[in-house]
Amino acid sequence: CASCDTQFVMPGDRMLDLEYGNPYLAGTETLVVQCSRYVFVEDPNGMEYDWLASDLIVSGRLSDLAQGPIVPKMGLVRDLAVNGVAVPPTQTLDNVGTTPTISFTAPKFGGPDFYTVTVRTIDDLDSADGVVKRRSLGAIRTEFSSVTLPEGFLEPGGHYYIQVTAERGRGLTDALPDSHDLYSSRAMTGILTP
Repeated sequence: CASCDTQFVMPGDRMLDLEYGNPYLAGTETLVVQCSRYVFVEDPNGMEYDWLASDLIVSGRLSDLAQGPIVPKMGLVRDLAVNGVAVPPTQTLDNVGTTPTISFTAPKFGGPDFYTVTVRTIDDLDSADGVVKRRSLGAIRTEFSSVTLPEGFLEPGGHYYIQVTAERGRGLTDALPDSHDLYSSRAMTGILTP
């Protein structure tokens, strides 16, 4: 997948013999295959390293997926940019403001039903349960390839990154039913500061 070059190192073909047991009496047996990439970044608070994630996911009926090779069905969004500037996962972009515009072009293959733009922070949060890392602050689902974040997501002094998920198989409205045949890809930016 040429559009995946900046996000993934493709490991090549894999052959696995899998066995499973089904503890349920009814329902549809499904299989989920996920290929993830992690980029490690310095923690802005001087603590442990943090990581950013992107992935390709294929999900479907086990009987269908067992018929042949399982291959990605959705490429990553391309040309992912913040305020018109590309921010690869290994880089940082400062001074993006508190309402930046996130833009991208459609994946090279896959034809998504919609996109989800998720804002995440790598700033640690002390809580009653301990330190919380890599929190999702919210998401916007859209059919469009450009989203301006509203006030309230980014705050001065914070450290953020954006994940853009391209999804097929669910639909953006109630008029389209859920499906067992789902596929998605999730691309990421590098670190952003307002």
